[in-house]
Amino acid sequence: MLPIGAWAQRERESISSQPNPALLPYELRLLHGHEKRQTVRSSDPTSVPAMLTVDNCADDGTPGSLRSQIAAAPDGATIDLTQLVCSRISISHAIEVNQPSLNLKGPDPTPGNPPWLTVDANNQSAVFNHFGVGALRITNLNVANGHYSSSIAPTGGCVYSAGTIQLLNSVVSHCSIESTSTTIAARGGGVYASLSLYLYRATITDSHASNESGGDAEGGAAFAAGDVFQAFASTISKSTAYALPSARGSGGGVLAQHNAKIFASTISGNGANYAGGLDLTGAAPYNGTVVASTISNNVGTRSVGGLLASLPTTLANSTVAFNRSPNEIFGYSEGVFFQGPLTVISSIIASNVGPQGLSDLGGILGEQITETNSLITSGIDLPGSGTITACAKLEPLSNNGGATRTHALKMDSPAIDMGAPGNLNFDQRELPRVAGNAADIGAVEMQPGEWDNRIFVDSFDDLCGFLVTAGP
Repeated sequence: MLPIGAWAQRERESISSQPNPALLPYELRLLHGHEKRQTVRSSDPTSVPAMLTVDNCADDGTPGSLRSQIAAAPDGATIDLTQLVCSRISISHAIEVNQPSLNLKGPDPTPGNPPWLTVDANNQSAVFNHFGVGALRITNLNVANGHYSSSIAPTGGCVYSAGTIQLLNSVVSHCSIESTSTTIAARGGGVYASLSLYLYRATITDSHASNESGGDAEGGAAFAAGDVFQAFASTISKSTAYALPSARGSGGGVLAQHNAKIFASTISGNGANYAGGLDLTGAAPYNGTVVASTISNNVGTRSVGGLLASLPTTLANSTVAFNRSPNEIFGYSEGVFFQGPLTVISSIIASNVGPQGLSDLGGILGEQITETNSLITSGIDLPGSGTITACAKLEPLSNNGGATRTHALKMDSPAIDMGAPGNLNFDQRELPRVAGNAADIGAVEMQPGEWDNRIFVDSFDDLCGFLVTAGP
């Protein structure tokens, strides 16, 4: 067998003579998508996008089924699943989306509840493979139980796109991607987007990237390979990226290679060998922005539990807490570790723990860091302008209102009224950003009438005790 580099080069040369990418073998089509060489069908810009209705839950080629309607749809069409009365469509193999762009629309969920219609691959394959270089938009759907294993193109356990993925009010869960290659990484346990990935009130949870053959694993919940990863009011949780000790598993929640914009979102309960929560791997001129968001309870088994940022990053009005590493082989910090310029504004970085105790903020020597109106319990270059180093006194991660779980402040938290709102009108819960004399530090603003009724619930430990025995 040819080495993968020579094999891919040979196939690229042969692809140029093939007019229809639909004729390509499946795994080669994935590589074809990465190279953005897919033939895009022309469309009439004056035409009205078609709408095709799914009227049954079969997966056997029955007319009106999801698979048959997707196969018949023109570019830019909407596949309407809102008329279905079943709650699950079980598929036997991955559904191919060959259009440049396509919209999948499920039934509207009841207010405050997740979507109730699930497309389920039963751990037999991925769920959707989008070979177009436009956008695959998924609205009001659960996409679940996708699994894909490959030594050639192990990307996207539930959803793969050669273009852009847009998840709106949707849930991707119980997905996995496995690489059996010693050199090719498993990427995107839940979703993989070659161009951009947009989440709007979406959830990716319980998804996993793994490689037990000696190669890497990246992006347990999601891998964003292209220009933008953007999340609004979304949750990334309970996902992992693990590889053998000789390799690297990184970005248990998300690995984003270029621009990242995260707003009013929570990244929690994820794990990886490195960067358990969020791994921003790009460099200038790309940048990362985390605003009014929470990064909590993530684990880096070897290094960095919470956020690892290699590109210029701004952390504003956010909370990074209770991330940890049991081993920390590099001596990095477990809350935030920066390898490019970092700006921290009105944010809490606290109660993150490494083998020696509190380990909140650290970075590469010589990289620029700016801190204003923040609470950072331990770390380098402290204090900054208006930076508090006292215990944050946070409540457990829980449903405190809004679309995502957050850490409320205890009544005696030193973060209250000590922050700066910036240009924000709302906190992570979409409640007023300034509710007292001034903005609170962190992702959550204590509102009038809220009180501390959770003290000692479930014996929650805010780790303030580490302040007595452990230094930075």
